Amino acid sequence: MVETLKSHHITLPIQGMSCASCSARIEKKVGGMTGVQQASVNFGAEMVAVEYDPEQTSSGQIMAAIENIGFEVPRIKTVFPVAGMTCASCVSRVEKKLRGLDGVWDAQVNLASEKATVEHLESRVGMRDFNIALEQIGYKVPPMAMAVGAAEDSAEQRQRQETRRLTRKFVFSAVVSGLIMLSGMQTFISLDPVLHNIWLLVLATPVQFWGGWQFYKGTWTGVKHGYTDMNTLIAVGTTVAYGYSAWVTCFPSALPSLAQGVYFDTSAMIITLVLMGRLLEARAKGRASDAIRKLIGLQPKTARVEREGLEVDLPVAQVVVGDTISVRPGEKIPVDG
Repeated sequence: MVETLKSHHITLPIQGMSCASCSARIEKKVGGMTGVQQASVNFGAEMVAVEYDPEQTSSGQIMAAIENIGFEVPRIKTVFPVAGMTCASCVSRVEKKLRGLDGVWDAQVNLASEKATVEHLESRVGMRDFNIALEQIGYKVPPMAMAVGAAEDSAEQRQRQETRRLTRKFVFSAVVSGLIMLSGMQTFISLDPVLHNIWLLVLATPVQFWGGWQFYKGTWTGVKHGYTDMNTLIAVGTTVAYGYSAWVTCFPSALPSLAQGVYFDTSAMIITLVLMGRLLEARAKGRASDAIRKLIGLQPKTARVEREGLEVDLPVAQVVVGDTISVRPGEKIPVDG
């Protein structure tokens, strides 16, 4: 991770990018920070790689800069026991030490349960770093906790939640959009024009403001930070179509008869088709992530390490630089380097 005495490399996951211009904004923002030597965003992998001087900036400042322009740096929560705490001052010392680690966003310690909950970057800091830091101030993470490392909020869970959310919105929007399209055909429904428009307004409203809420949210984020993106285009286009149609429905006499057409089907179908695209994209990313996790899962969970002349089996997280690893014929190599 450390390339020179004054150069650190960090790779951060990013959520909220919708187009290539999002990548350019992140690169410009992070690359312009004091102490950052280089920033490169991979839009497909939703990652940013940053080289920076730790004496001038930190990973926390880089994450804050990314989130200040409307994107999210997902973090995981890891819960693990801490041995050796006896009083409230112990809690304060442990929290202060954990929060001082590079890549840790927040740390909370419960004295009654003797457990610490740490919100951190999975790619930057982990159980081995927590254990080393705590041992420096007289506390310890039990070996079993080092092996398991109970993560409550993983990237896999976030990916599944996002896919389920998009699926619900897409299915609902597709069904309602289909009803709106059918309702526009007199063969299927015959109502007074005013009642017909009210019926379409009732159908289109949840699609516009529930199904399309993420586009409004993305647009507002862009407005606050002075940029526009695909969310702006979708939000403005569908809002104009929906708003004009709602005006015609509520005040039909305010416009001439030739201008009293409604476009609820247009706004609903645009939102539905874009949701479908984002759902397909989320599923494709999920399959790619699953394949990577399966490859990572092939790594052995323990390593046979020589300590004080004896070979002992330790969790991979406890292996440190300088250890001698013993690998027998037919076994997998537990670590690289």
